[in-house]
Amino acid sequence: MLQRTIGEIAMRFYALCIFAFVAFSLHADVHDILYAAQMPHLNARFMSADLALQEEWYPSTLPGAEALKIALQIILHDTQTPKSPMSIAGSRDALLNALNIKGAKLYLVSEGNDDLKPQWGEKVEHNWIFCLYLPHLSDHLYFVVIDRRGLRDPYVYGFN
Repeated sequence: MLQRTIGEIAMRFYALCIFAFVAFSLHADVHDILYAAQMPHLNARFMSADLALQEEWYPSTLPGAEALKIALQIILHDTQTPKSPMSIAGSRDALLNALNIKGAKLYLVSEGNDDLKPQWGEKVEHNWIFCLYLPHLSDHLYFVVIDRRGLRDPYVYGFN
């Protein structure tokens, strides 16, 4: 009985160590991705563990780090959507400034978080969903939605 308990504890500890390693690796990836996108001060550090968990829980052909890269490109380049961050900022420089000011936050939306519920009802199980808050630009929340299977084009929209 005691051996079984020690074995179970050892297995759980091993699983926790693996998860911590994956989360740490993703943290480095997130930092590198933000730095490469010229957003080193955007508050997104909390997302490492969330990316790892969502990769485990939901089937996807698109890894979380790749989804983050796509989301940042959509944020920086979508000028067609009337309430996109780029449309509201008016220029890339103004948007990058707003993204790097204290208070700017990027969240990975998770199941059951009603505070960050996408306005158009997109589901986390089918999409990578990022929520962006830029208080120095507007009072909008922006949602970037990326299909986990790559069957639909990614998009962004603002809501206030």
